[in-house]
Amino acid sequence: MIKTVFQFLRPAKRTRADQYMAGQSIQMPPWSRRWRRIAIIKRLTRIICLLLVGMAAALFAASGFADTASAAPPHNVTGDRDEVLDAGLAALKRGNFNAAILHFQPLANDNDPSAQFALAMIHSGGFGNRQDKSYNPDRAHQLMAQAAALGHREAQFQLGLQFIRGVGVPVNLRRAHLCLTVATQRRHVRAQIYLAVILERLAATSMMPPAKKTLFRIDAYKWTLIVLQTAATSDIQSVVEQKLRQIASTLRAALSCNQLQRATAAARMFTGTPI
Repeated sequence: MIKTVFQFLRPAKRTRADQYMAGQSIQMPPWSRRWRRIAIIKRLTRIICLLLVGMAAALFAASGFADTASAAPPHNVTGDRDEVLDAGLAALKRGNFNAAILHFQPLANDNDPSAQFALAMIHSGGFGNRQDKSYNPDRAHQLMAQAAALGHREAQFQLGLQFIRGVGVPVNLRRAHLCLTVATQRRHVRAQIYLAVILERLAATSMMPPAKKTLFRIDAYKWTLIVLQTAATSDIQSVVEQKLRQIASTLRAALSCNQLQRATAAARMFTGTPI
């Protein structure tokens, strides 16, 4: 009876833990082995999927870099500035905007106004690339302002257009007037045309004192006379010339004889020739 009780308290079969500690093989039930195989298969499948995703990402990055690797300059540009600019312009002609950006960016970081202007035109979609990832109007306005501050004449004009069209900034005709005025003083013909139109529009629509409106009209008439005088030697389109003649007619009706003479004298002083 004592032996029976002892066998009851300590069964003959050892537990799985005892068998494992003793180095004996563990006989797992069939259902446990089946689930273990399923878990291993799932783990292998997950690893294979991760490897495939990594390989696909690597191939995608390599294909995007291949277009620019051959034409991209080193990050520390030490070569000739003109050669780098020419390489960037060549990339633009091919429509490779990423390569062009890589050419222009180091020079732009060194405060080169020509490179800053080229980058600004790319980011503003000036090359028909508004659907491309290079389109960034905020960055375009920032670079255009930097180039204009460094004295780039075309950048000064384009900065005025950005304020007119709202590229990277809200539309602001007052600031456009300031930018275009700087460009007109450097004899930028298109800036003179836009400035005449902007001044006439501000005088007609803005809420300002009458005396200031008169000054705007006198200034607009002056630039209209200057542009019309150079129309024969410049590439002004006939439609633009017709629009300027209409503005001049409207301003002549709004200004007095003394004011018209004042505008004509200012135009003659600017051009150095009779008007």
